[in-house]
Amino acid sequence: MADEEIWITFQPYGKRVKVPKGTSILDASRLGGIFIPSLCGGRGICGKCRVKVSPASSLGKPGPTEAAFLGPEAGTYRLACRAVPRENVTVEIPPESMESAPQILVNGTDWEITVDPAVSKFYLEMVPPSLEDPAADFERIRSALSRIGVEVNEYGVGTLRGAPQTLRDSNWRVTAAVWNSRRLIRIQPGDTTHHLYGVAVDVGTTTVVCQLVDLTTGNTVQSESSLNPQIPYGEDIVTRLSLCRRSEKNEETLHRALVDGVSSMIKKCCHRQGAKLDDILEVSVVG
Repeated sequence: MADEEIWITFQPYGKRVKVPKGTSILDASRLGGIFIPSLCGGRGICGKCRVKVSPASSLGKPGPTEAAFLGPEAGTYRLACRAVPRENVTVEIPPESMESAPQILVNGTDWEITVDPAVSKFYLEMVPPSLEDPAADFERIRSALSRIGVEVNEYGVGTLRGAPQTLRDSNWRVTAAVWNSRRLIRIQPGDTTHHLYGVAVDVGTTTVVCQLVDLTTGNTVQSESSLNPQIPYGEDIVTRLSLCRRSEKNEETLHRALVDGVSSMIKKCCHRQGAKLDDILEVSVVG
């Protein structure tokens, strides 16, 4: 199996990526998180993904279309989407083929609003069940919430799955998160009412911005931004849509790239804020 894999080193990043033989340099760069412009999504019709490959003998001769794009530089440069190395190679990405970091607008116009989040947290101290009071866990939680004027009549299976252990580990002192004053969405040990966060995500064609918002004050407490992780698969929406139409696998690849990118930004925001992912109770995404 090892003989069927090769190493591709990308310079000037100094990053090595192990890939199966038969993988194009463009696909290898995507696996390594290295952006090489590809306006056509890797179809070999834009000529933007020019790179230098050493040793050049590790590649076959360029096809007619690739040779037409490269012209007299065909011996020095190759198109990353067409170049498929047969052995370990070093790929030098020239400045014109590097993805420049754009100025990303993170902060927008602030509006004066009345903070009224859809999610609320309530600290509960309950009596453990007994032979005299054998009510089920959810009924016990619902009764405790009802006593403070919150009538919950919905819950998620995932919420209740971990609730029994959380209730007992915390000696029946927990915080209940309720969405829209009717749906129980989370049970946390102890008093976590002061940790109530939401996430706002703006997915743009070129950039993605993520903001961690304190729902008790409405203030943005952390921000993170990055290039859209889908760029290596096409620099514009039409190219990405065309790529998705070619196969369900491509559709899943672009979906996963964006989801993983947003998840990474949320984790970074939480880490800097000292918050837990479990404290995020509302997410709003626009694109």
